[in-house]
Amino acid sequence: MSSKEIILITTALTKISKKKKNLVFLGEWCHVDSNNNLDSFKQNQTIKHHWCKFSKRQKDVKYLEKHYERILRDVSNKLNKIHKVKKDLRYWRLILGPWLIYYIVTMFDRWENLRIFFKINRNKKKKTHYSVAEKDIFYNLDTKDYLYKSIGSDYWNYNNYLRIIKFKYLSKIILEKTKFVKHTESYNVKNKLSIKNFFSTFLFRGFDFIFSFFGIRYNKVIIDTLYFSKFNQLKLFFKLKLIPSFYYSTFKDISFDKKKYFNLDSRNRMFNNQKKFKDPFINYLYFAMKTDFPIVFLEKFNDVQNLNFKLNKLRKKLIITALSHMWNERFKIWAAEMITKGAKFHVASHGGFLPFKIEEFFSHHMAVSDKYLTWRSAKEERWKKKRIRLSPVQLLKNINFTASEKKTCLILHYSVLRYAKNIQSFPYAEQYKAAFNNICEVVENLSNPIKKEVIYRCAEKNDNFFRTIKKFSIKFKNLKTQEAGETSLRNELKKTKLIICTHPETPVCDAIVSNIPTVIVFSEKLFQLTKNSKKILNHLKKNKIYFDDPVKASKHINKIWDNPDIWWKSKSTIKCLEKLKKFAFNIEDDWQSEWVNHIKKNI
Repeated sequence: MSSKEIILITTALTKISKKKKNLVFLGEWCHVDSNNNLDSFKQNQTIKHHWCKFSKRQKDVKYLEKHYERILRDVSNKLNKIHKVKKDLRYWRLILGPWLIYYIVTMFDRWENLRIFFKINRNKKKKTHYSVAEKDIFYNLDTKDYLYKSIGSDYWNYNNYLRIIKFKYLSKIILEKTKFVKHTESYNVKNKLSIKNFFSTFLFRGFDFIFSFFGIRYNKVIIDTLYFSKFNQLKLFFKLKLIPSFYYSTFKDISFDKKKYFNLDSRNRMFNNQKKFKDPFINYLYFAMKTDFPIVFLEKFNDVQNLNFKLNKLRKKLIITALSHMWNERFKIWAAEMITKGAKFHVASHGGFLPFKIEEFFSHHMAVSDKYLTWRSAKEERWKKKRIRLSPVQLLKNINFTASEKKTCLILHYSVLRYAKNIQSFPYAEQYKAAFNNICEVVENLSNPIKKEVIYRCAEKNDNFFRTIKKFSIKFKNLKTQEAGETSLRNELKKTKLIICTHPETPVCDAIVSNIPTVIVFSEKLFQLTKNSKKILNHLKKNKIYFDDPVKASKHINKIWDNPDIWWKSKSTIKCLEKLKKFAFNIEDDWQSEWVNHIKKNI
């Protein structure tokens, strides 16, 4: 092999000899513990992720949002013709929006990774391996099916990269056929229930099935998933005099054989005769959509309408949801039908803390809703009239928590996906190492009595994420680690003396509301916050609640550890926290009246 010839490795799918040289790894996701461990390939190149430069993210989000709007209009018109209906853009935005946004962003990310590889290696001879893929690898049942594959499957990403190469770069690289064994991937992991929880869940859902049967028919206000505790949501139902219904089975996900219902003729009618664009990425999108477009929106759309036939005859005054408008295709299609009959549609924020520079998801939640129910003050001009601030009731489950034994130092760390799914203000790819090194530096500088009480908690249940729990265990052999799905946060708080949060998101709110002393540590270079957010952070920094320097954070924790409540309950700290709550996640004492008044005002 010529010294100038390089071999492109696009994913962690296949094992590579550690003696191999002249390898170019397309990104950090190629290195996983089971296959291409980074330490074994230091002599080879790993390309930096393009969105590690925040200026590129800001440029790309404008480009992607513009094309999202244009493609949404085009696909909506095509579906109106195919399904012989005359639905408006909002109707299709509610139904198609989540999938189309994920699709455009993930496809652009993979496209850019390859574009950059070919650009920086344009004068080198290039080779990559390929194998024959299963025909249905790109068939998608619905939004979840696509997303789970795009962020959780090396096999899907391997074949998608190969598809892009064949579409755009076939003349610039040698494809060498190889034998390939498909990984058995489990990218859709469900939590196992204990026997006690299984029976309580079974009993609850049995009752809910009965109540929801009547609730969906007779309640004029439909309150879907809000992340409230069941007890608090029941309080809201009774206050509004609604039949208590959680609708767990009302819009049950549909399941079918993708191979059986995939219809090439329907897809040819939809995507053939598509005009060519000057932008090769947009041409690729339309080329790929012919196979990738979810079956539930095309071949099975009328079947879903038939399943919803009786429910579609209903009329509702108001529908409130925090989640189903993203994932549940039956719910989305039904809600879109209700909106055409005059129902108001409100989306409630399911999390938050401080505002970021890039609004995640192209502000889809606000675009589809009449009102967006948010936790914090709305100082941004865009969508200001749609934002309504209401108490984040889901935080009440941990409010003023009384710990049974104040002992542990609980670290709540941020998990970074191996494959990008959104364009946002959070770390990407190799930036996970900087975030991980920050918290390791905090731990290294803790005194030994504190260090022994550390529990490192992170959500990394499957290979979707970079595995920092294992790295932490190797670095700190005697310290405890915890996968977030293994035990509830509430159970951990019962024995927590101090919390360390490593990212400016919902866990910070959970921690502060619990009234357990909390220290926030993260780099502002990794989490891009707005100017308003930085004003809040500066105030937190002055009161030693927030640190961007891990060593200073450790020194503060060492100083207060014996009795952190002295610092936490001091006048200056309380005043600072009250100001933070007022801005970011204030909970009214009479939150029931607040929510009830909002709902009654809108029906």
